[in-house]
Amino acid sequence: MTVAAWMGVQAQNVTYLHNGVAYGENDTIECTLSHGVMLELDGFGVTNNGDREAHLIYMATYVEGNENITVGGICIAGGQCTSGNTSTDFYVSGNSTYDDIALEMMVPDEVDNGDYALFRLNVVDADMLRKDAVPYTWLRVRCNTSGIQAAQTLPLQVYPNPATDRFVVETGNLMQDATLQVYNAQGQLVLTQPVQGASCTVNAAQWAAGVYQCQLISNGRVAATATVVK
Repeated sequence: MTVAAWMGVQAQNVTYLHNGVAYGENDTIECTLSHGVMLELDGFGVTNNGDREAHLIYMATYVEGNENITVGGICIAGGQCTSGNTSTDFYVSGNSTYDDIALEMMVPDEVDNGDYALFRLNVVDADMLRKDAVPYTWLRVRCNTSGIQAAQTLPLQVYPNPATDRFVVETGNLMQDATLQVYNAQGQLVLTQPVQGASCTVNAAQWAAGVYQCQLISNGRVAATATVVK
């Protein structure tokens, strides 16, 4: 484990986790993503191996591959999500683990099957972030779209569109117990709503005017997407 130090103060050792398994900087996690507006890749975490509490920020950096496959946001425990490739800051007590970190991946429909993107994940000391802090050891994540069917091949209709206070999402013959997620133009999740039938009504009265992306999650994957304008 590499130990980073800033301004003569030794930083905490950090071990990266994915689904409870520890990884090092020479390891690469392979993932497969479908097309969709925002796809959650979860199971990440970090362990603070030092005795002192660590104040950290989780970061994702694009390395190579299809640059249209991006990290649209990072969520940490407690449902705190931010758009972009940097999380909000969090604290990890000494000799303890902070889990439930998720990456919100964006895979546009124009990305071809078989494309991939490689990202480097790391955490840095939040207190030193603006002082060019050297990152802790990192973990690589390689995501590909091999063999994935594009989401737009499945039915998802929205009306009226443009919408005012409400709109209806027709899910067609997709499986029951699906979940509808809606994101605004900044990639922020504005709605999560269960779908138990062939359609559902969305209350958008409090939403700002703009373009919203709807995605239907079924069996852990994005089954269909649609765009609605308010």
